[in-house]
Amino acid sequence: MAFVLSELINRAGQAARGSRNDLETLMREILDRIGPTAGTATASKAAILGSNKNLDTLVVADGGLKLGSGAGTAITATASEINRACDTSGRLVNLTAATLSLTEATHDGKTITVNKADGSTITLPAATGSGARFRIIVGTTITSVGLVIKVANASDVITGSAFWENDTDSSVSAFTAGASDDTITLNGTTTGGYRGALAVIEDIAANLWHVDVRGAATGTEATPFSATV
Repeated sequence: MAFVLSELINRAGQAARGSRNDLETLMREILDRIGPTAGTATASKAAILGSNKNLDTLVVADGGLKLGSGAGTAITATASEINRACDTSGRLVNLTAATLSLTEATHDGKTITVNKADGSTITLPAATGSGARFRIIVGTTITSVGLVIKVANASDVITGSAFWENDTDSSVSAFTAGASDDTITLNGTTTGGYRGALAVIEDIAANLWHVDVRGAATGTEATPFSATV
């Protein structure tokens, strides 16, 4: 590299004493040797926009991007937070597997449709008070085993209620989670699990999930809540 720079310096001196064409030729050679490629970001080099005013990649540290007039307003959301809020391509998650472990990074703000007649087991992430929110909808009526939604560890519990519509007279039965409950089970009969059943679950505090469960049930309606973890 030192040799290249020395050579270019010598050439610059010659070009300065020569014609304008000599200088232009030298500048093009400098850009070819040590300059950036238009439209491509390269470490430790200046950036030149491409023909469409484009640049392939630009890495900005969290909080380093500002928008607006004057000094601008810093964008304080992280890249993963922006992706979760703005990425519409994966808002629906179709669950046909026997198990699913939810994560804030992948599933926050998304709807999980359960299409497995013999049920699935969905495990929540550890509750930290992050505000993460999941919607779980039964897409295929549960006919055996059951749909189980449970916390990640022995410290987490759930609070909230379940509401079942009676299959004969449309009356509603309500059940409230107990202080130590950590699991929701939709068994396809008395504790719900029919197509269209909905569970909205939100991380509201360390070790605490809030749940709102609604749907239809048959027979003598019963609580879907229990302590199993």
